[in-house]
Amino acid sequence: QPRLTQQRRSPLGTLAEGPEVSRHDGLILLIVDEVHHFGGGLRDEALEMAMADARLGLTATPPRGAGAAARLAELVGPTVFELAVGDLAGGFLASFDTITVYLDLSPQETPAYTTLSAAFTGAYGEFRRAAPDASWTDSSQHAARTPEGRPVLAAWRQMRRILAFTHAKAPRQSDSLVEECFAREFRHLAPEWDVVREPEPIAADGRLIFPDLALQLRSDPARRWLPEIVGFWTPDYVARKLALSRSARLSNLILCIDGDRNWSEADLPPGALVVRFRRRVDAAAVLRQVG
Repeated sequence: QPRLTQQRRSPLGTLAEGPEVSRHDGLILLIVDEVHHFGGGLRDEALEMAMADARLGLTATPPRGAGAAARLAELVGPTVFELAVGDLAGGFLASFDTITVYLDLSPQETPAYTTLSAAFTGAYGEFRRAAPDASWTDSSQHAARTPEGRPVLAAWRQMRRILAFTHAKAPRQSDSLVEECFAREFRHLAPEWDVVREPEPIAADGRLIFPDLALQLRSDPARRWLPEIVGFWTPDYVARKLALSRSARLSNLILCIDGDRNWSEADLPPGALVVRFRRRVDAAAVLRQVG
């Protein structure tokens, strides 16, 4: 292995983004961490002036734009090794799901957003028709220089503020995202059923049971089921939950249990109605249970 005899940091970079230079046996290797900060023109001069024989760029977020990627290839070189997020999930990264949650604006936010959007899209459309090849930066700079354009930019900022801080992002009625996603999917899959969040509590053995959700067939109110979504759990917890349901004479409790927990069929009490899930509850599986 070559022995490193010199290591320094370029004065043109910062602690997080500056190039490091390593010299061994007369060969200079330039190591650029967070290399995605280059290629946009702001720091490119540092790499243009570098006299290194070899360059190595490191980044977890490579630029996706064709222009920035091509410029970065000129400054450092082509991509020689790449791992996607999927390659790292489950080992170096925790497994994950990407879940899109759609939000509705409130009755107060909707007319305000509609008015601002009309003001912005009208003026922006005129600019795009006059300059079809212009970029968003060109349009915003043009608007900032005119008395007519500045209110348009202000309308755009207020639109973004409404979307970013809508009341729908306040704490939800559902206790967890898992419950929220299940309720939405079940409604879509079985529109003849009502999904009731936070239904009324049920008395059981001197205590109250607070169900997560209630599923009720609209045409037959007697057909009512109570899904209980259980993330972290132990056999004792499940046994107590089922004992409470029996004392309340509940035969319609469905336990949706996280399958990533260490457990076996023997851990569950006999007769337990169970739907196992992994990160999301399968609404179709619950529908099969309720018939």
